[in-house]
Amino acid sequence: MLGLPPIIDPLVSLIVAGFIFHAAYKIFVMNRDILVDKAVIQEDRIKEIIMSFDEVKNTHSIRSRGSNSALFIDMHVMTRPDLSIEESHLLIHRIEDRIRQDINDNAQITTHLEPYEENSR
Repeated sequence: MLGLPPIIDPLVSLIVAGFIFHAAYKIFVMNRDILVDKAVIQEDRIKEIIMSFDEVKNTHSIRSRGSNSALFIDMHVMTRPDLSIEESHLLIHRIEDRIRQDINDNAQITTHLEPYEENSR
């Protein structure tokens, strides 16, 4: 309609497609670790914090995912079997508070509590 050669329309379409692909690539690069569920925090760092509590005998199945702004941590904590439910509950809160203090204030932490037995992991 503007009197330009007919080849202009496909060329402009290719340029626009290039911008779209470039933007998609940048978004993918920024989010690929989240998409593949890569660990955000090293397991050893979390384990060190957990094991600093005397009541904790062992820990396993530590998993972190998400990003620094939305960090999720799942873990199993094995405690002395003689701890009451109330003591165990307070211990888990202290552990979670320390993780938030040392690693990330926004961490969402799920803890599975287990009694420690000599023949367990």
